[in-house]
Amino acid sequence: MKVKFWGVRGSIASPGPNTVRYGGNTTCIEIRTDNNELIIIDAGTGIFPLSQTLLKELPVTANVLITHSHWDHIQGLPLFLPNFIAGNTLRLHGAFDLVSGKGIEQVMAVQLQYSFFPVREEEMKARIEYVTLAPEQSIRIGSATVTPYMMNHPVVDFGYRIEANGKSIFFTGDHE
Repeated sequence: MKVKFWGVRGSIASPGPNTVRYGGNTTCIEIRTDNNELIIIDAGTGIFPLSQTLLKELPVTANVLITHSHWDHIQGLPLFLPNFIAGNTLRLHGAFDLVSGKGIEQVMAVQLQYSFFPVREEEMKARIEYVTLAPEQSIRIGSATVTPYMMNHPVVDFGYRIEANGKSIFFTGDHE
């Protein structure tokens, strides 16, 4: 498994010369299994530079695991370039929100309201699928097993354990 951090900041992106060493974009981690399956944890502003590199390997199937719906973990999602190209697939994985009574599809529905963003989901060319996850219920993404774990945060928040070919990684964004 290979891991690349495209964004590590919280709350607000701060790219520039003072943040070059550790990065100035908000949370986004690219994980590639040994079979080159693409798993992305969070869609902060770091997902935009990641998406620019993905244009070299079209068509793209991206499985994006959202830890939670706070802005710094999702704000790059509408600018994920493969969403605008036919033949690509975005699978957005995340929690069911007990407060709203909705699944992960609410993240895109709110962000892509026409008053907030000029392109509606219906106008995006990629296929967008939603996978609502339950705590400690593992799913398969290609050769990887992904298990979400409930974390302590003001909103429903998952940490993710990803196992593939005898290797594993665990990531959590925010946790009190």
